[in-house]
Amino acid sequence: MRGRPSPLTFGARGEGPSASSWIPQPLDASLYSRVATDVGPLWIANDEGNMASVMEKTGSWKPHESAVLRSLIRRGCRFLDVGAGAGYLSIMAAQAAVGVQVDAVEPDPVNVAALRVNVWEAGISVLVWPIALNDRDRTLMLRRSEDSRSVSRIERVSVGRAPTGAMAAPAAAGDGIFDGRAFDVVRVAAGGWELEVVAGLRATLARNPAARLMVQFSPRALIERRRDPRESLGQYHAMGYEILTLVGAGLQRLSDGGILEVCASAGAPGQVSLVLSRSGAGSG
Repeated sequence: MRGRPSPLTFGARGEGPSASSWIPQPLDASLYSRVATDVGPLWIANDEGNMASVMEKTGSWKPHESAVLRSLIRRGCRFLDVGAGAGYLSIMAAQAAVGVQVDAVEPDPVNVAALRVNVWEAGISVLVWPIALNDRDRTLMLRRSEDSRSVSRIERVSVGRAPTGAMAAPAAAGDGIFDGRAFDVVRVAAGGWELEVVAGLRATLARNPAARLMVQFSPRALIERRRDPRESLGQYHAMGYEILTLVGAGLQRLSDGGILEVCASAGAPGQVSLVLSRSGAGSG
């Protein structure tokens, strides 16, 4: 069995086993823009595309999703941010209540570099995991979208030259990384592979039945992988989760068909955020 990868703690001064573990490496500022946001200034990759332009105009990112996450965060909360990007939601969560513990998972090295500096400047402590999460240990080929640093996973990795813009990233099941730990709130954005991430966290999530999950759900991304979106929703149900769908600024309890209808009317992205909770679990 492989040894567990080790995170690096960034942000809170004096944390970590040595100075080298909590002081981020210098950032090549020519690759980034410094953007004013409601969680503080952030370094965002110049090729981040839509996210960078939205943040420059509004100073925030996905305000409805952020508001729901803030409502779930409590004092001393343990928050796991999968697909953390440059760290906006990780920092938001850390600022939402006293004593919040944050783990941020991000495989893209350009985003990881910004994430480390951003949490350092924000003065918060974050465990940064430069890895992708999956349902098993493997090497994944990740391909960036044409207009941003968001990535999609290539289903099959074959011998030979990789596609232009692709990168090979280590991936692991979360249960092997977070052995013995638990989380209260988990957010997952994995480009259509959210179900695999949740499956790989099964034992971790079982340690806290009251945990709340916010997962992206994109029928288009699933169809591109030749997966049935309705079947994916069914697998969440089979895991024992009740599903609420973020529609506008509010959460609604919809049928699986209703969720797909909302996605179909959501424009080009065609995705929504789902909040998952165990059937019968307390609201916390």
